Amino acid sequence: MPSLGIEYARTVKSSGTFDMPDNFLLWSPTCHHKQMIEYGEKFVELKPRHSHMSLFYVWGHSYEFENDGNWDLVEQFGKLLGGRDEIWYATNAEIVEYKRALDRLRFSVSGGLVNNPSAQAVWVSVEGTPVEIPGGSTIRIG
Repeated sequence: MPSLGIEYARTVKSSGTFDMPDNFLLWSPTCHHKQMIEYGEKFVELKPRHSHMSLFYVWGHSYEFENDGNWDLVEQFGKLLGGRDEIWYATNAEIVEYKRALDRLRFSVSGGLVNNPSAQAVWVSVEGTPVEIPGGSTIRIG
């Protein structure tokens, strides 16, 4: 698939977790939209985890809302998770590109310097504190 330019694909198997996928070509979402309120409540209660990123990924099809008569779930979900400064709302492509930028970071042997060769700024945790590493920069972090 990568040779065809396909960078990610979604499965229909819900993972029940907020973990980043190990393989973006076998990307299992957190839950189907029928469980999005339940998982949304769990997601907003998560304590900040600076050791890794949390990802809440809902899958479903718009025709299902019409067939099941549950468009109210979308409104409830928006009220629960919308407009929160601590949440990054992103497309699949944006998530894949951000993860690639993170994976391209280059650290010195001592870990005190980090270079971001990509054009995109990324964030890392340094002793529990979020630190931005601007695109194209090398910064001292330790």
